[in-house]
Amino acid sequence: MAGAARVGAGTWTSAGRPVRVGLVQGSVEQNQKYDPRFRDDIVKRYLVLSRATITAGAEVVIWPEASTP
Repeated sequence: MAGAARVGAGTWTSAGRPVRVGLVQGSVEQNQKYDPRFRDDIVKRYLVLSRATITAGAEVVIWPEASTP
């Protein structure tokens, strides 16, 4: 309840400094996602995407919760 009230009031966005956030999505096929043989390629893909996101100005990079095997 307290969190909903705080978000509703908008105070959490009116203080502090903005942070640039980058979201990456590797679009990994379901049949590869949990197969250890693809682990290195998947991690490399996310690292490349993350570096590009940082180069574009992101200060924080977020990966999907199930991004790696």
